[in-house]
Amino acid sequence: TKSSLLPTDPNLTPAEQAPGIVAAAAYLRALGTIADEADWYAGELPTFEETRRRAYGEIGDVLDTLRSDWPTGHDPTDGQADALADARRLLTAAKDALNQAARR
Repeated sequence: TKSSLLPTDPNLTPAEQAPGIVAAAAYLRALGTIADEADWYAGELPTFEETRRRAYGEIGDVLDTLRSDWPTGHDPTDGQADALADARRLLTAAKDALNQAARR
């Protein structure tokens, strides 16, 4: 069978699908970023491991941004805080999915 980061089971909930989708999107974003930075890869197409590692780092950067402190009076609402916690959990799951991809 063909392996993929994207979930293929139509019975999965959006929350169950999200880690694979986020991991794939980060991978594709890293691939596009690398392709735009000729000096980074010296004219050669990047390897899977190079793009996987870069995507992993970019997800880490997003997680760092979402952990930012907020100015007094500008804290997220309870609903926003819950959504941020969900986003951080899904991004962490996406990093785990990228680690799994490296071991396959």
